[in-house]
This record gives sequence, C-alpha cells and structure tokens, in this order.
Amino acid sequence: MVSNKESKQNHVISIMQRIVLLSALWMSATIYSRAQDLELSVEPAQFLILRARIKDNMQWNEAFGKWAEHAVAHGILPVGFAPSTDAAGVALIGGIVQDMALARSYLSSQGFHTDIAASSLDESVSARFVYCLDEIDDNSGNKDFMVLTHKIKDYDLWRRKFFASEKERLLYGIKYIAITHDIDQPEVISVIFSVFDPAIAKDFVNNRYLKGALAGTADAPQVDFIKIGKDGPERVPVIKGHKGSSTQKVYITSNADVLCRIDGEKADTLLYGTIETAYLSPGAHSVLYTALGSHKDSIRVPYQVAASATGQIYGDIQSVVHKRISAEKRGYDTTGGYMKNNLYSMVLIKGGTFEMGNDSLTTEMRSHKVTVGDYYLSRYEVTQKQWQDIMGENPSHFVGCGDCPVENVSAADAELFIKKLNTKTGGKYRLPTEAEWEYAARGGNASKGYTFSGSSNIDEVAWHDNNSDNETHPVGQKKANELGLHDMTGNVFEWCGDRFSYTYYKDGPSSDPHGSDQGVWRVLRGGSWSHGEKECLPAHRGKDEPTNRGRRTGFRLAADK
Repeated sequence: MVSNKESKQNHVISIMQRIVLLSALWMSATIYSRAQDLELSVEPAQFLILRARIKDNMQWNEAFGKWAEHAVAHGILPVGFAPSTDAAGVALIGGIVQDMALARSYLSSQGFHTDIAASSLDESVSARFVYCLDEIDDNSGNKDFMVLTHKIKDYDLWRRKFFASEKERLLYGIKYIAITHDIDQPEVISVIFSVFDPAIAKDFVNNRYLKGALAGTADAPQVDFIKIGKDGPERVPVIKGHKGSSTQKVYITSNADVLCRIDGEKADTLLYGTIETAYLSPGAHSVLYTALGSHKDSIRVPYQVAASATGQIYGDIQSVVHKRISAEKRGYDTTGGYMKNNLYSMVLIKGGTFEMGNDSLTTEMRSHKVTVGDYYLSRYEVTQKQWQDIMGENPSHFVGCGDCPVENVSAADAELFIKKLNTKTGGKYRLPTEAEWEYAARGGNASKGYTFSGSSNIDEVAWHDNNSDNETHPVGQKKANELGLHDMTGNVFEWCGDRFSYTYYKDGPSSDPHGSDQGVWRVLRGGSWSHGEKECLPAHRGKDEPTNRGRRTGFRLAADK
C-alpha cells in the first residue's frame, strides 16, 4: 500500500518515542534543532540501538549533544537514551538510520570509536541495526521497561504462542509494547515491555517466560531493565484498603480499559496493562469490571483471598464484549433466498445517484456523478471467526479476537473465501465495487453529508491512528452510519472488486462502474487502524497488488439484490 512521504516523516519520531527509547526519554536540544532541518526520507522502521557502558554520567550528559552532531553527519539521527536499572552504568542509546550505508561505514570506522570514547562511553559498545514493524502506544504511564533480546527458532510459531500467552504476562503487570528484528540477523529479536514492578518481571522472566506455552521456541534472552527520563509521566496505582497484619496484597488487572469496582465500593479507572494493588481481608470478595466506552459490557469476578499469599485477579472483559457483538449480529434478519438466515448481517442498500470523489484530493479522485442500483452490503467487516469457519485457519496478525476483522488477507485470499462461502451456502456473495462502497460509506440515499462515514467526528465512528492502540478492534463497537453500517471508516482497509486506474474516474461509465479492465492494482477503501483522517475519508482511494497481504487489510461482503 502506498502512503505519502509526509506521513512517513511524521511517523519517524513517534515510532522511536514509542519503542526502545519510549516517549519521555531525555533528548538533546541540539538534536531537535538539527532534526528540523533534516530530510527524513528513510523508511521510518530502521533504527540503530547501541548498548554501552557510561563511564561518567555527568560527562556523558554534557558530551551527548556533541557526539550526536557527529552521528547526524554520518546518517544517524540520535534520539535519546534509557539508563539501565539492573546493570550499573549501562544504557541503551538509539537513533533513526537515515543512510544505512553511511551509518555502517561510520560504525566500523576509527572515527566512531574516537567519538564514543570522547563522549565518555565504553569503547566496547555493541551496536545493532534493527527494524520495527510495530507502532504501539504505551499509555500506562509506567516509567520502567524491560527489553528481552534473544534468538528465535521458529518465528511464526513463537509469535503465535507469544500472543496467546499475553494473559499470563498481564497478571504479572508486563505489557507488550513492540518487537524489533535485527536487520543482519533476522532471527534475533528484541521484545519491549512496560513493567509494573521490575522485581516481579525479573522473577517472571527467570522462572516462566520460556516455559509453558513458549517452551522450546527461543534461546534464553539477554535482559535489560531500563527507565525513562526523570521528566516522564508518573503512574500512581490506585490503592484500596490498608496494609496490615490481617490483610493480603492482591494485584488486579484486565485486558481492556475498565472501571473497576471492588466489593461494591466507588469505581476506579483501570487502564489495560496496569495493575491495581488492593489490600483485602481473607475471605470472599468480588471485582466488577465495566468496559470504558461500552458501559453495557461488564463482568463480575468472584475471588477468595487466602490467609497468607499474594493474589492475582484478572478480568477478561474482551470476551464479554465479543459475546455481545456476536449476539447482536445473530439478531439481525432479512428475507429471501440464501440470505434467509443472514449470517453475515447483509443490509439492503437502495440505489441512487451521488457525487463520487473529492476535488480537494488528488486528480484520480476528482468529483463526478455516479449512479448505482440496489445491492446488499454486510453490516460488519468479515471477522476472524467467520473466516476460520470457512477456511479452517486464521491468517490474522492480531489473533485471539474472533470478532475482530480478519486481516493479513490479500484480494485473492478474499475471493477464495467468497468462492468457498458461496459453495457452502449456495449464495452469490462478492466484493463490493468501488462505487458501491463509497455510496454506502456516504450514507446512500439517507446521507447527511458527514465528513466520515456516519459522523464528522472521526472518533465516533472509527478506529484510526490516534485511538486504535495500533491494533484492530471487534467490529461494531463504533457508531454506525446512516445505513446501519459499522467500521466503514477505519479498523481495516477494505478490498473492493475493482482494478485501480488513475484515469478511471474520467474515462469510466457513470452508471454502475465496475472498475478498469486494465492494470494490476486492486482498490482499497476506508482507511484502517493505522491511517490518519485523510486516508479515512469516504472518497479516498487506496491501492495494492491483489496478492499482497498486510495487517491493515480486510474486507466486507456484497451481493446482488
């Protein structure tokens, strides 16, 4: 998929702020002033990570800016450093790689070692070039982080088991942030976590991390505990009760942002990945979790506090949300033919004429009148569970969420799914045309002229780059548009049946256009969890090769009336 250069540049700093060095690290004013003049045309996923021993902390602080200027001149834009909390004097130092060849040459030169020594760093500094596919915010406010670097034996197997074991890590206050891959040794990865308590995290790594679900998938990791700068946000856990001889400590966490109410008392906000520490008397207690932003979803977890042991209570609120959405989807009904049971919540879209495109965008998206006939379109994007039921497997990157949209599927994959679905159901499902998709996204003949599909406030209707936590979400959580369709803006980029052509809006028919008969690319519409407002506009056109897969791309179903 094509994203513009400006978007790439804007993501460079934010990615680095969110991973190894994280958002609140100490940074040099010299680098900021230099960075404003730099042309950041490099792919923003390439970084240099130095693991070094600082010989003199004060001298290093004074020298960092000067050393950074030398690095900038050699294709590296240093961003900051994170001191270790576990190894005296050690720090992780990171930078964005602007010129890989120049950076490699610099690291192997005597000039680099001279600059490092002059900056009060150990000359035996280790350097790794890495790339990062993840761009995940940490909103817990934690100051402590853990970086595990190790060699993976089978990456796909490790990744599946890694995400399947997230619940256990959350119980220890360990929240996954991102994964980086070594450019020179792809099997070497670094996993970055936000941790509630380094001592608890250390015990987890030593005794549990590579046991159980992850057994045999990776070598023992090198472990770095780091702390963000002193100006970083302070996270103060909510404390219930008082420590005393008759109470026991209980850690309370969940897999979503919730309101947490213990034994019916006043509710406190508990963010995903953080821990509430409560001191409770031995005996029976109850914790009520209510999902933020979806107050009709709640779960009550009974818990028996032991007389002499630290307890852990976990709220699986996401499963409650998923069950509700599944029940709502089963409740919709239409009549006629193969849609009698309407398993895919197909909505009848009454045809009409509308203004397709937007003159404020590029020329291939110019405004022009188009007429479409009646057709059906699915209320929701096709989910992981629906895909699994037909295909027998789940290709998604964001696994463990059956009601999240299936992603990491190509246009060819989507058409194979539809072929098997039609064989199984006797249906005539297909991908929507580009014109059908935009007509429905704009609200069809019930359109109220919103900026996005269903609202002029993108947060009301979409999971996008500023609210998604860099992942997909269960379908149907956001407000529907005028036709009752959900997630037409954001969540996943949706394949259409049309081939993409830059001139098709000018040359194509005005009645029921079905796309160009030339070209290779296929049309994508609606933006995704990682896109900004422009890409999420109903008129915005995306494109990709029909065999390409990505964790931003999914689809919804259409059918003839």
